[in-house]
Amino acid sequence: MISLAGGANAAPNETGAALEREKDFTLEVHSLREGHRSKLYIAVEPANDRVTAPSVLKKVQVKLFGKDGQLQTVTNYNDVPAPGGKAFIELGDIPLPTGVHVQVLVQTAQSVSTGVLEGETAVTEFAVKPDETAVSDFQGYGNQFNMHLYTALNDPARGFTGNEPPKEAANVEAKVKALKPGLSRIFLSPVNFDPGNENRMGSFIKTVELAQQAGAIVNVTWWFIERAPGDDPVKQKVLKADREEKGDGHDAANGQTESDSHYDGSAAGGHDTGSRL
Repeated sequence: MISLAGGANAAPNETGAALEREKDFTLEVHSLREGHRSKLYIAVEPANDRVTAPSVLKKVQVKLFGKDGQLQTVTNYNDVPAPGGKAFIELGDIPLPTGVHVQVLVQTAQSVSTGVLEGETAVTEFAVKPDETAVSDFQGYGNQFNMHLYTALNDPARGFTGNEPPKEAANVEAKVKALKPGLSRIFLSPVNFDPGNENRMGSFIKTVELAQQAGAIVNVTWWFIERAPGDDPVKQKVLKADREEKGDGHDAANGQTESDSHYDGSAAGGHDTGSRL
């Protein structure tokens, strides 16, 4: 589960000083769950040259909300250490995706009065800071397509039996197209080239076609465990022939093959390189 780091707003008050306090500091909050524990991360940074980052947060109020939006708990923390304006608070065993509202009271030697900052986030597995992302927006979401979608994968010698294609392929295809994945990764194994495995190669090609009919940009990942990297040119030749044979249906997604060794090695000794179609 992913979350964008929460921003801050100054809380209004009767004196109208909230606007000035908002200009003095900015607040970012996010909460990450690791194992059975969740932490709240807080970052208060100067918004101008008049003030420095606080070393202590006078008060932090944390409100937790359930999936139904109902308030669950309210907890106050006083004098929270924040070297460089950064602090964290142990929340305990808080599940995904619990909503988190944070109010922080800040005061430094340069600030005239106590600043009130507020931010919202949720308990997630990792977070993205919007001001540090390399792109203006996500290109889309996607999923991995199984290259054996259209064939049986039976190898009794290795214990693989009973792997059959779906009995209602048309139903699966309709649902995949309705999903409209923006990105798709499909494995291509050198085993597909072995004698007697023509059914696997045929299934791979049909799976790529299905992904592109669904509107996906396809990443073909050349994956193996016990093959040499010298097999890679074989894959490139197959992909080139496949594009030429299929014509515009493939070129519409991406007109060239880009080989990228983005992963090398696994516990099983695997290797893969990716190419886009």
